[in-house]
Amino acid sequence: MGESKRRHESMIDKERFDSLEEWYFSWYLEELVEAGYVKDFTYPGRTFELYKGQKLPFYKVLKTKTKDITRELIRGVTYTPDFLVYWQPKAEGVLHLTWDYKISRPLDIRCAEVPFVAVPDRAENQNGVEILQSDYLITHVDIKPNIHPKFAARSSSLISFPIKQKWVMAKYHQFVQHVIAETLFKGTFTPDRYLRTDADRMDRTIKWEPKSIDQFLIEQKARRDDVQRAQGQTSIF
Repeated sequence: MGESKRRHESMIDKERFDSLEEWYFSWYLEELVEAGYVKDFTYPGRTFELYKGQKLPFYKVLKTKTKDITRELIRGVTYTPDFLVYWQPKAEGVLHLTWDYKISRPLDIRCAEVPFVAVPDRAENQNGVEILQSDYLITHVDIKPNIHPKFAARSSSLISFPIKQKWVMAKYHQFVQHVIAETLFKGTFTPDRYLRTDADRMDRTIKWEPKSIDQFLIEQKARRDDVQRAQGQTSIF
């Protein structure tokens, strides 16, 4: 109980987040930081400039000179995923797979059970040259609500996300992962804080059998080791 209480007190305030789902996901990341699988995470994530926009040039004749004027023809487009996650090396093959557009090789199908996809931390500098920002593998995460497909068409965010996701991939070779918090919790582990209601006054009603982070990590590492033994390699990830 003492460990659980300390963990709850370290959680980020709800007011910092735009949605409850983002707040819940921060609990998930906090536990991974504490377990040594995530180095750090930022909220919001890194901003991508998708389109600079287009302006029309005009000039205006004054008494003694002409003045150049521009008018916006098309607005620029930027996109900021909700989270940027920096992984510790030991997370590879347990929490994430690694994808690099410069390297293409197939993976054992059992690797598909790993929940996240990470990419090298690359970005463009002011001259448009791709450089390595850090030595960490990263995951860009966009949190979406758990909405019934019947009502998904009414959410502008759900409609625009696939377009922006493809845009980021095409321009920057960076993958943005779509995450529904409850689906992730059900398929991996449920953060300790999520077991309590938002006000932390009583147990939350949960529609699945919650799994602790410790249990999940044991199962994932055993699965990874089985795949490595089957391949007869030191590492396949």
